[in-house]
Amino acid sequence: MAAVQTRENLWLVPAETDLAAIENELQHAHDRNTRLRRALLAMRGRFDIIMLDCPPALGLLTLNALAAANAVLIPMQAHFLALQGVSKLLETVTLVRQSLNSELRVAGVVLCMHEMQTTLAQEVVADLEGFF
Repeated sequence: MAAVQTRENLWLVPAETDLAAIENELQHAHDRNTRLRRALLAMRGRFDIIMLDCPPALGLLTLNALAAANAVLIPMQAHFLALQGVSKLLETVTLVRQSLNSELRVAGVVLCMHEMQTTLAQEVVADLEGFF
């Protein structure tokens, strides 16, 4: 993958179609959960912050990102079903912290497509605030 400088001090490494097949290729690799961490360690000192945008599925790509990350920032909609997804992600973060990356922490939740006018959204936000 080739990095592209989009602005001064901002680089982007876009996904490629080959990435779709990586789950199958990584499936049988002995180091399948730590490949991204090793690749990012090779770039240590070159960047101040590296952000990894992951699919919502908890597959090998997401596990690699969690194993490589210092912190997780969770985007979510203020819907009840999204709360269940966040709950599962928090369980996964705990498991990754125990087995692959003891430094991993949840930095927070970012509400997206958020409207505070509905009672449901207000309840979800109150639940999030109470939990965190």
